Order: sequence, then structure tokens, then C-alpha cells
Amino acid sequence: PEPDLEIVVCSGYGKNGALSVLQKSIRPQVVTTFELPGCYDMWTVISPQKAEEATQEEDTQEEGTEKEPSPSEPADDGKRHGFLILSREDSTMILQTGQEIMELDTSGFATQGPTVYSGNIGENRYIVQVSPLGIRLLEGVNQLHFIPVDLGSPIVHCAVADPYVVIMSSEGQVTMFVLKSDTYGGRTHRLTLQKPQLHHQSRVIALCVYRDVSGMFTTEGHSSSSRDELSLRSQSESEAPIQDLSNTVDDEEEMLYGDSSTLFSPTKEEPRRSSFPSADKDSHQYKAEPTHWCMLVRENGTMEVSLVVRPEASSSSGVTEL
Repeated sequence: PEPDLEIVVCSGYGKNGALSVLQKSIRPQVVTTFELPGCYDMWTVISPQKAEEATQEEDTQEEGTEKEPSPSEPADDGKRHGFLILSREDSTMILQTGQEIMELDTSGFATQGPTVYSGNIGENRYIVQVSPLGIRLLEGVNQLHFIPVDLGSPIVHCAVADPYVVIMSSEGQVTMFVLKSDTYGGRTHRLTLQKPQLHHQSRVIALCVYRDVSGMFTTEGHSSSSRDELSLRSQSESEAPIQDLSNTVDDEEEMLYGDSSTLFSPTKEEPRRSSFPSADKDSHQYKAEPTHWCMLVRENGTMEVSLVVRPEASSSSGVTEL
């Protein structure tokens, strides 16, 4: 089929009518193209520009001749991608992005073998590079921590949800690491091993880690009070016609035989209805806390959803099956 197929349609109505061109996919504006034979995977990672580098650039410009003012950089440098990591069969290429794309010869990245995964962690301050036999924690081009991993087989898959790093070996062994900011062994940030509590009935063939900030992933209902309130409210409304009928009969008898001053007294139903707390108030008071979940797919076709528990929150740290 033709890949660049376009469909022209009439859209809108009246003065808002127009001709719209529909296409199958996004067509990027190609800036440059170059061949990289043998690359089978790639990642981009964020590397914010440090104040020291910016100061050195300013000093260099002051010492040299007058230069044209450089184009203004974006205000949020913390979200700028600084490195492009290309994995090959037997090596890894590290490209630094900026005004130009150039290859780094010396850095803290592992380049003598393939890369399984690379991404950011610690609110995009650090970079994680996972190789078949270990994990590296970097800040920019500087290596902070290296952990050799021996699972009996090489690492083939990795999933990251800050601050958790979950890896899987070719034989289905799953291990989790957590980024900690406490000082230990002279390091301010390090990766620590956490043993997940998983049964081994079948080999794991795929996994994914998810960070939920909506509160929809939960094992308990926070709206039970609202449901109880609605049931009581509906019950009171169903009893309202009977109470209104009895009040009408009493009013007629008081008009004929008794004192009429009681006609303007508030009914008993009004304070009863106002005594219920509002459901909107309860919904605003509840604030969802971020939770982390691990999805596992086993060789026998079953999928497991597990809650990742922080080491400080439970004595049985790791992955808790649901």
C-alpha cells in the first residue's frame, strides 16, 4: 500500500467550513540523516546543564574575541535531552546532543558491550544504564555507582518507575533495585537491592512497572462513607412522603381544633437531612498518594499485578502479590 496516502475531506459548517487533509501518521521535519549500521535499540536521556559548565562557557567567550550572541536557550534546561544511546550487538555508542551531535570517546557509560536499557531516575537527575551483567548509576557523564548482577543468566529486560528499577534475566529471574539518597560508603545516592517476594510456579517472560498518581489502582475503597451516606439519603427520601402525609393530617387537625402557631415551626425532617455530611467534602479531603505497581506475565499465560512496597513502609520490603 501507498505509505503517503492522504484523504481530503470537507469539515465544519457554514463560515467554519474547511478542507481537511487526513494522513495516516505523523510526518516529522527531517533535519539530518546518517547511517548507523548494526544498531537495534536506542534511548534518549535527560542531562541538565550544570552551572559550572555554563560559567566555563562564559569565561571562554570573554577571553576570546567578540562573538555573535548565541540563540537563547530554553528556560527549563532540566528537561533537555543530553545523550543519545545506541545499542549494538557487541558495543554501545554514546552521542551527546546540543548544537551538534558528536560521539563521546571517554565517559562513565559502558561502551564495550550492548545496552539492555537506559533512562532517567531520581526526578531526571541521574541516568541508569543496564547492561547484561550489571547496572550503572550516572550523573551526566560521571559514573556514581556500579552494581555487578549475577542472576545465573544475562539481563534481557528492564523497567523503571522512579525510584524503582526492575530487571529480568533470560531465565525469568526478577530482581528489583531502589534508589536511595542516604549517605552510605561515601555515596549520597546509590542503588540498593530488594528481593521481591514472588513464587516460582512459572517463568516470567515480560514485566512492566507503573507509577499511579490517580488513586485508581488500589486494594481498598476510600468512598465507603459516601456510599453509606447515599444509601441513608435515599432511605430518608423514601420515608419523606409518609412524613409529609402525617404532617398534613396534623396541620389540618390543628387548624380546626388546636393552636395555629405550630404551623410555622420547622419540621423534623429538615435537621435530619442537614445532619448528613456532604459527599463532595469527603472527596476533596481524600488525596491519592502515588503508588507503584509491577505487572508480570508468565510463560503459562497468567498475568500478575503486584504492589511495590517501599522498604521504609513495610518490614517485608519488595513486591507484594495481590
